[in-house]
Amino acid sequence: MKYLKLLSVFTVLVAFAGSASAQTVVITWNASSEGVSPGNLFLPVSSVLTDSDDWSASDLDELSSPSTGQFQIQGLSSGTLNVTMNALVDDINITGTGLQDGGSGFNAVGEGITFTFDLPVTIDTLDFSSFSSVDDDFEFLNDGVTFLTIQGDLVNGNSVSLSEQSIAVGDEFTMRIPTGGGTSGFILESMTISVSAIPEPSTCAAIGGILVLGIVLYRRRKQTAATVDKT
Repeated sequence: MKYLKLLSVFTVLVAFAGSASAQTVVITWNASSEGVSPGNLFLPVSSVLTDSDDWSASDLDELSSPSTGQFQIQGLSSGTLNVTMNALVDDINITGTGLQDGGSGFNAVGEGITFTFDLPVTIDTLDFSSFSSVDDDFEFLNDGVTFLTIQGDLVNGNSVSLSEQSIAVGDEFTMRIPTGGGTSGFILESMTISVSAIPEPSTCAAIGGILVLGIVLYRRRKQTAATVDKT
């Protein structure tokens, strides 16, 4: 039982080591605005990741037309974050107002986009723009499970809070117009996330060493107490 408690403490300490270095990052898909803050945005240009201030058209020769795009955020306290985006129906398209599936925003049933991250993140808020109407149904999924559906209350410039939805490494965060949803166009302007570092092996080893030392000291104390009782 004591060892189980120590194992629980180890798990908590490792989790704390990662969360303690979490950093808030704003990704803005607007060609006239800074791409990420803080950090440095790197985009694939001619198959080479290149430092870029924004999502300008000259940097999107391999990102704006395919259905899959990747980018990288360097210079974060939690490490380098790699992000993969997949359009569900058409192609990834980034304009002067934001991110969309195809050329007219998210404007058809089934359209949407998925994100995967190579570090643990939480999705805090999403800012939308360019609505042609306000009757959309829109749903959000974490690893294929719907956790929020918004019906008919999106307006131009709305911020949607996702209550710090945690997305594990490799899991998909999806936003889409569900079957039976509305068909009016809207665009994702920005996303606010918190990025957590994966604890370094050296950190885990140090914490593990402290716990092993604790176990040794506990056993010696127990053996000493048993010897005293016998005398």
